[in-house]
Amino acid sequence: MHAGPMRPALLSAALVLAAGAAWAQVALQHEGRGKGGVVLDAAPPAAGPTAAGLPAATQSLLDEINRRRAEGATCGAERKPPAPPMRWSEALFRAADRHVRDMAPQRGGSIGHTGSNGSDVGSRAEAAGYRWSAVGENVAAGRPTASATLAQWMASPGHCANIMNPGFVDVAVAGVHLPGTNYNHYWVMVLGRP
Repeated sequence: MHAGPMRPALLSAALVLAAGAAWAQVALQHEGRGKGGVVLDAAPPAAGPTAAGLPAATQSLLDEINRRRAEGATCGAERKPPAPPMRWSEALFRAADRHVRDMAPQRGGSIGHTGSNGSDVGSRAEAAGYRWSAVGENVAAGRPTASATLAQWMASPGHCANIMNPGFVDVAVAGVHLPGTNYNHYWVMVLGRP
């Protein structure tokens, strides 16, 4: 029996759906505190919206995602060439936010791709108003910042492949802090192509 507080851990999974095809790419990674992965903390954002109208913290995260895409990446053993920048999607944000808020409390603090109502990333994106031909989802728990979670996703082959997929043109990330749950911090990234 475990006595004392549970150590935070990262558990993340990636899923990709394509219209007209039923295929999934799933990667699971369990990682305890202090083991592996690179934790990056974004610089404190400037106050106010950016020129694109996004809040500064959102623009900073989008810039970091696009910088990583522009650099190319090695996802597991596979080298991915640079990919074009993505744009922030409010519809995908609504889908990500809905899932991250549903995921942690409904499952006792665990994560996954299926909503408490049986939804998947495709149906959540559609319900949020995003008509897609391809959609992907990365979920994670345990890291306190979006930047640290992005670094962890980039260190995982399936998640990295989602982020580096040149077919995705839209992206959004949502997170929630739920103290007292298994991992305290929960994240969902949804990527799409209309």
